[in-house]
Amino acid sequence: MKKILLLISIILTSTSLYANRMTEAGYLEKISQYHENGIEMSKLALNKSKNKEIEKIAKRNIKEQTKELKKIDKLRSTIYSDVIVTKSGNNIQKLGELQNRSGKEFDKMYLEMMAKHHRSEILMTSKILPELNRDEVHHIAVKIVKNKGNEIEKIEKIKNSL
Repeated sequence: MKKILLLISIILTSTSLYANRMTEAGYLEKISQYHENGIEMSKLALNKSKNKEIEKIAKRNIKEQTKELKKIDKLRSTIYSDVIVTKSGNNIQKLGELQNRSGKEFDKMYLEMMAKHHRSEILMTSKILPELNRDEVHHIAVKIVKNKGNEIEKIEKIKNSL
């Protein structure tokens, strides 16, 4: 009887740990997609915008998100390599519309899209944050919420000055 209880305990613990690893690996996959999308939008801003403040935001966004992507990829390849996560499609809404804009119209749309993009990251991260047990993943999530919140404030200031 003790062996059966011990086996049940091990199975339940293993299942719980695996479910948590799935949650964390899934979160890292989604954040990677967000970052890839943000980098793509920011590269477009560097090519199209003539506004120096927008160029600063785009450069900073590319630099920070590329750096985070490297950390995330390292975590995914070392810690979560055994966890299979289904990738969803690369989802940048209205990117085609953004590509067709120019001048102030482009700048305003880019800032609106980037602010919305950051808000979505913050919302998703805030919802899942209590479920993130691994320190490295939790640290990334907390940093995302803080940095994206600060970035939204900068975006709003620039948007109001246009």
